[in-house]
Amino acid sequence: MKCGRCQFDVSVGFAFCPGCGLKLAAAAPAPDGGADADRRAATVLFADLSGFTAISERLDPEDVRRLQTDLFGALRGVIDRFDAYPEKFIGDAVVAVFGAPVAHEDDPQRALRAALEMHACAAELSERWRDQLGAPLALHIGVNTGRVVAGRLGTAADAAYAVTGDAVNTAARLQSAAGPAQTLVSAATHQLTEREFGFEAAGMLALKGKAEPLQVYRLLDVHDARPTDLRGLAAQGLEARLVGRDAELAQVLSAALRVADGRAQVVSLVAQAGVGKSRLVDALLERLRGAAGFAQATVRRVVASSVGPRPYGLTAGLFLEGYGIAPTDSLELARAKVEHGMRAIGAGDAEIELVVPVVGYILGLQSVERSSEIEPERLKRQIAMTLRTVLERRLANGPLVLVLEDLQWADAASIEAIPTLADWLCERSLLVVVTGRPPFDPAALDCGRVPNSVVRLEPLADDATLSLLAEFFGAAAESPFEPGLQERIVRQAGGNPLYLEEVVRGLISNGVLTRGANGRWRCDAAAGNVEVPSSIEGLLLSRMDRLPAAARRTLQSAAILGPLFESALLGAVDEAAADPALLALLCDAELLAPVGAVVKPTEPDPASASVSASAAPALRYRFASTMAHDVAYQNLLLRRRTELHQRAGTVLERMHGTRPARLDDLEALGHHFSHGTTASAVPATW
Repeated sequence: MKCGRCQFDVSVGFAFCPGCGLKLAAAAPAPDGGADADRRAATVLFADLSGFTAISERLDPEDVRRLQTDLFGALRGVIDRFDAYPEKFIGDAVVAVFGAPVAHEDDPQRALRAALEMHACAAELSERWRDQLGAPLALHIGVNTGRVVAGRLGTAADAAYAVTGDAVNTAARLQSAAGPAQTLVSAATHQLTEREFGFEAAGMLALKGKAEPLQVYRLLDVHDARPTDLRGLAAQGLEARLVGRDAELAQVLSAALRVADGRAQVVSLVAQAGVGKSRLVDALLERLRGAAGFAQATVRRVVASSVGPRPYGLTAGLFLEGYGIAPTDSLELARAKVEHGMRAIGAGDAEIELVVPVVGYILGLQSVERSSEIEPERLKRQIAMTLRTVLERRLANGPLVLVLEDLQWADAASIEAIPTLADWLCERSLLVVVTGRPPFDPAALDCGRVPNSVVRLEPLADDATLSLLAEFFGAAAESPFEPGLQERIVRQAGGNPLYLEEVVRGLISNGVLTRGANGRWRCDAAAGNVEVPSSIEGLLLSRMDRLPAAARRTLQSAAILGPLFESALLGAVDEAAADPALLALLCDAELLAPVGAVVKPTEPDPASASVSASAAPALRYRFASTMAHDVAYQNLLLRRRTELHQRAGTVLERMHGTRPARLDDLEALGHHFSHGTTASAVPATW
């Protein structure tokens, strides 16, 4: 299983994570049969070795087997690194699924990064086998994103987990059409990744089995940008100031300004993804630029990688940014850049001799086992002293602001180093701003000599969300949305600025929102259903996938009842789902929120034999956002949805009779029975 904090691969027998020390819950059992299958968006990658048949003819079967072993070993390493599921290894081909059985917010991006690394692995393998093959090795890869059904096929003990659907077939067709050393990408994947990767349009391609040609793209490279730079609507000319965070900004600014007096400070921002941590950091840095004492301040900003925790990953990030080290630089070049950078800020030979030898270990360019230059047991202390030396030299030139983002992905060594360094430098002008989403615990950064100001960001109120939407299109300009659609967009966002931006981006991509020649935006469609953008679906689904199986079932069953539901009705529809402990866990995960209690005594239809509901108070809950509700609902298999709708309709009919007195109850009966097992289930008395 994977650690919920750092995503370290942990044997199920471990009680604590070896990567970060988190106490682990027992692993959920593997899905058994089709009952635990679900519907989800996933990105599927097909990779195949070009000319494998000809290679097999030239080589002895034993050599072919060794080549396959080398190839699959290299490709499996890439798949594991990006936390994908290796569905098949057949002959010279591999099928990898990104987004099932566990989703990530960036599965399409992971798939394309994996494709680029697979091509690099093939090139390296080609060099090793050059003398035996007499021709270069190359992969051709196809990548597609779409909705699939994921689960175990069959009921036997050895039933394999697999994904099925047209999205899988399309990825296979793209792989067949790709040339050697090429990756062909569907329009769906391209739309989700175009801000992060370079592409070349490959035109309309007629694929076998497809009625219509598909627009496809050739993957070229990956852009060098921070993940947070790839968010937002600035590319569309839509930008907004920080809205609804005046109190939080004042709190973090108050702590930050104490740094000018020579007192180190730590500020921890905690919130779910998209609520506004990075936006608040941006606003803070903007204020500090004009603040007294910060004219000579140096800012270093590092984002922890979600692709597996790397030892001292944040420290490595600071070196990469601070000294302009590229990921492709050699050890010698990296050391030269560090030495040059340190001399530029006045470091002496003694400081340089302490720092430069450790650079290789920090950047992962040199392993402890390959050299006796530094004893492994001394490495941790020496890296800490190295970072302290570098920070002290930088602080001698003015205040230093370290922004460390997404600490939920950071390795234990990096997190442990933060309070240690802050305490060492407690009387210097050092500001450390960290951000993280649950389960990141800011208490891990509590220092002995430096205050840790913790700010927890809640979702924006509806009026603030509406103001943010207006800001994007100019506060003084006329809104392009009719009131009904505007209200639906705000409700869909659920107070999350990132969700709001993705909804607007989806409307632009779908041609619903267009900009005229005068630069004004207009909405070319009436208020209708706003679909969940795929990027946000992956983000929410990644949180749901990490829930215990019972809690995930509760969330799915509750989604049948709508964004607002009563626990009593949930228990009548799915008895196990109404466990108060499971509902409390979902509230702690910020997927549900309690609304309160309601008493709804009902009077059954005298002409019917229905059973009345109890007049005892029933707890009410709501989904944290309309998007969270929609993703949980869409995650259900159609068969399971139908079954639960039928059950809900039957329960409501028992409660309210066949002729409910309230219109809301009548509408609920109609809704559930119309989505139930058969249309004939709707009572004829209606």
